[in-house]
Amino acid sequence: NAGISLNAFENMLAACDAIGIEYEKISNLEGVDNWVNGKRCSFDFSGYNFLVYFNQDETVNSINSGTIKFYENGQKVEDLKNYLITTEEKSQLKIWAEDHIKKILKSPSSAEFPGSFFTPFEDWSFAKNGSNYTVSSYVDSQNGFGAIIRSQFTIVYEWKDGIGKVTSLIFDGERII
Repeated sequence: NAGISLNAFENMLAACDAIGIEYEKISNLEGVDNWVNGKRCSFDFSGYNFLVYFNQDETVNSINSGTIKFYENGQKVEDLKNYLITTEEKSQLKIWAEDHIKKILKSPSSAEFPGSFFTPFEDWSFAKNGSNYTVSSYVDSQNGFGAIIRSQFTIVYEWKDGIGKVTSLIFDGERII
């Protein structure tokens, strides 16, 4: 379905294995046109989209997700564990963020964060770079006059040994930490 040969597919699987992508968890594999040096394809893994670029000889040139290159010319360049966030990590980060934001609100009991039972991470953004995690979202809460206002926030955590230490907190465009 991806428009690549069996040889190219096997090369892709070997490259994926080298960087920790499990074949069984790959979904939505499809061909992508218009790359000058050869074929390319895309797939989803663990909630992230990856592009695989092939050389003319069907070896893997690179595997990227967004601007991050994980594999290039036969070698692992970046470790997936430094960038991909698990559902468990997202859940913990969301709990920490809600707790930290409630501490700075005028009326914490009025706080309403996005997400629901079926879509808990809707309108939440998560990023990871090594042990640093960035969480962004918003909260609707009462201000000092009782009016409900929406406030945007971004928190950076350094996560070590199961503990998240806030290294940066921006609330409504103002740096708190």
